[in-house]
Amino acid sequence: MKDSWFHVLIVVLILGSTFILLADDEDEVQVVGGMYGAVQQDTISVSGQSEYIVAPDEAELMIVVETTGGTAKEAQDMNSAKSNAVVSALTKFVDKDDIETVSYYLYPLEYFNPQTNKPVPQGYRQTHTMKVTLKDIGAVGDVIDAATNAGATGIQGVSFVLSDDLEEQANTHALGMAVQNARQKADALAHALKVGVGDVVTVSESNYQYYPRPIAYGMDMAVGASEKTPILPQDVTISLNVNVIFEIED
Repeated sequence: MKDSWFHVLIVVLILGSTFILLADDEDEVQVVGGMYGAVQQDTISVSGQSEYIVAPDEAELMIVVETTGGTAKEAQDMNSAKSNAVVSALTKFVDKDDIETVSYYLYPLEYFNPQTNKPVPQGYRQTHTMKVTLKDIGAVGDVIDAATNAGATGIQGVSFVLSDDLEEQANTHALGMAVQNARQKADALAHALKVGVGDVVTVSESNYQYYPRPIAYGMDMAVGASEKTPILPQDVTISLNVNVIFEIED
């Protein structure tokens, strides 16, 4: 029995040696799968950048209505009346759906009396902040004037932004610019290495940034002014990076 197993082992060793000799005659042996199966691929990895400037098609305004009263109800009632007047004035320029409340605070006012070491009530303050999205950016100055004339007590700022459709178009354009930049870098590296650039192995987008430019606005610019408030639109910048890996061709 032992002699039979020994003969089988000899046959296996002979067949294995024959397979190795045949494999040595081939230029390359590629094993598919397994821990050691992948043949390393020669690649070039580059990053591409783009910065695309586009004219905005929307504006966002933060309009504040602030009131004070001896009681919470008094402050709230006054604020409600002024806010309704402001909204009514704004609907001449925008749809009501484009006006939304972003903050609403009612809090007591008091000061600290150093003689009694106690707070002294001073009534209540109600603050209502509304965001207005304006699709006609040329009417920003008119909207500000209308809001302040109707009772708005603060304009926190104006931002010129892109609508969803325009932002998508601009992002697509910026993405194409970044990919083109990546290809130019890959071609330059390949030229220096005296190799060719093949197909794309992987590509990914990173560091997308969108820069609307807010404009600070002071109430003293509008209160008492007899002329239309001038507000000039500013461009929006879209910046992004892409990472691309290309095959190397001999």
